[in-house]
Amino acid sequence: MELLNLRPNLRSIRSVPSRLYIENGTECTVDLYWIDYDSKLTKIATLNPNSGTPINTYSMHPWIFIDRSTGQLLQVRNESVLFGKPIYAQREKVYIHLPMKSLQDLALLCLLNSLESVDAVDELEIPEILKRDLRTVFLIREEHKKRLKEQVERLRVL
Repeated sequence: MELLNLRPNLRSIRSVPSRLYIENGTECTVDLYWIDYDSKLTKIATLNPNSGTPINTYSMHPWIFIDRSTGQLLQVRNESVLFGKPIYAQREKVYIHLPMKSLQDLALLCLLNSLESVDAVDELEIPEILKRDLRTVFLIREEHKKRLKEQVERLRVL
């Protein structure tokens, strides 16, 4: 759901070097994505829980972090998009963390985990606006699962 809220014109622009050490401070497996000059996501690395990696980048190159199992957009410095600071001498250490969620988001996630299909949303006795949000999140999660399955299948072929 959060990926839909990213600015559509978010992209890398030429800038000064930045050296990061990105640490996964969550219990999730996290995919690291660089947003290129054409606003396309490029997967750069995967971090296991409580592990890290050095990244050489530029100060105006955006990075996002996605929980591999849920597709949830994670945060660094309480932001969904990371831009490195121009540091030449040493690496800046940053920590990936879970975002704060509203009570509504938490309730939707609980409902989402109990649903067998998107059609089951119609049977819930909740306001229509919440049903709409729940359908959207359900379909995004299913698309994410499909993409992960395709990636696993491609790896098996190799």
